[in-house]
Amino acid sequence: WHCGVQAAHLPTSRGFNRFFGLLENPLAYDSVCGHKTNKYNVYYMENTAFENSASSALDPFMRRHYADAEDYYSPTELQEEAFRFLNDHVARYGSAGKTAGVPLFLYFATNAIRNSGDDDSHPSRFYANCTHVANPQRRNGCAASATINLAISELTSYMDTLYDDDWLGIVSSDNGGSAWNFNSPGNNYPLRGNKNEIFEGGVRVQSMIWGTYPPLLSSRMIGHTYSAGFVSIFDWHATFAELGGWTTAGGAEDDHINNGVNYLGDILENRTARPELLFVSGAGSAFLLNGTYKLL
Repeated sequence: WHCGVQAAHLPTSRGFNRFFGLLENPLAYDSVCGHKTNKYNVYYMENTAFENSASSALDPFMRRHYADAEDYYSPTELQEEAFRFLNDHVARYGSAGKTAGVPLFLYFATNAIRNSGDDDSHPSRFYANCTHVANPQRRNGCAASATINLAISELTSYMDTLYDDDWLGIVSSDNGGSAWNFNSPGNNYPLRGNKNEIFEGGVRVQSMIWGTYPPLLSSRMIGHTYSAGFVSIFDWHATFAELGGWTTAGGAEDDHINNGVNYLGDILENRTARPELLFVSGAGSAFLLNGTYKLL
């Protein structure tokens, strides 16, 4: 999560009905405590009665997640909880493939491959296709990436089973890879720079869209790369909000969502709703994109 641990900043206060995961900086794969902080970090919470019948927005439920230290591996735990959330939604709102018009937004944010370069605690099965990588940081990063490949594959199969009638998946990232020499497995070549920098290697990431959403299945862009414009992380927010049924009604929520643009239709037609993009970071750095030009 890493967006604040005060009550007003928790996931259940920021639009989510349920949460399972790491609240603060995810610095450990094989422990519910961070290796550097030795502070408990894995929690479950809800403001809708799924696990606790008394849960509500005014009285949310929260508990620590306990796990056998010998078996705990955070990417696997996150994936198993995602399956549980999907099953619970179908159990409450409809049978498999039919959800009674109640949309589900699942934000699956694995901690792989963050801080994976100097962490060799990944189970051996995830190194099976990484033995040829000589650099140990890159090899550990390869194993962490394998957990993401597995999660995408198995979540896709699960969605096809439970929501075969209409679902959409998007894989993306919030920044470029870390390429610091001492412990990072990232490599953004041929782009310049890395995470925390405003060069293209720090801000340009790849994304993928797939699923059974009818407009996607009929799009001429299947198998092709979108190249017409600039899509930001704010746009994914607006896109999912509209897919979930949000409509403009005026007020503060509109102002917040309208920081972004519902870009799905433009992506499916390879057109742009935004010819330029201004980016300003919290650290004071900024750049302007306009066509093929970038002003730093």
